[in-house]
Amino acid sequence: MDFQYNHPCGLLIHRYLTIEQLRNSTLSLVAETMNNEFSWYTLPTVQSKDHSIVFKLCFLGNSIHSILIYDASPRFGTSWGQHCQSSEQARAQSTLDWLEQSSDEQSRIIPANLHCGYDEKSGFGACSIRF
Repeated sequence: MDFQYNHPCGLLIHRYLTIEQLRNSTLSLVAETMNNEFSWYTLPTVQSKDHSIVFKLCFLGNSIHSILIYDASPRFGTSWGQHCQSSEQARAQSTLDWLEQSSDEQSRIIPANLHCGYDEKSGFGACSIRF
C-alpha cells in the first residue's frame, strides 16, 4: 500500500497529491526553488511528546516527486556548529521510530519505498519517500 498521511494542518499527503491541491489548501506556504523544475514546500511541524516532525514535499512540475521527513528536535542540534554524524544517525532513527509508532493509526502507512538513514553527501539524517 502507498504512503498516506493526514497531516494535522488538514492536508492529506499521498502519491497523487498535485501542486494545485497544495496551493488550493488553506495553508500559507512558500515554494523553495533550486533554479530547476523542482519546488519544495515545508509543512507546519508535527509536535509530539518526544518529536518535532517536519514534512518537506518536493514537486516536479505539477506532481509530487518525493517527501523528506525528519525530526527537528533540538536534541539533534540546531546549527552546523553542533553537527556530528552520530547525531544525524540518531535523527534518522528517531524519525523512523515516530513513523513506526504512528503506523497503527489509519492515516499513516509506512511504504516499501521508505528510506531512512544518514546521507554522507548532505550530512543529514532523515527518511525519504520517492514516487
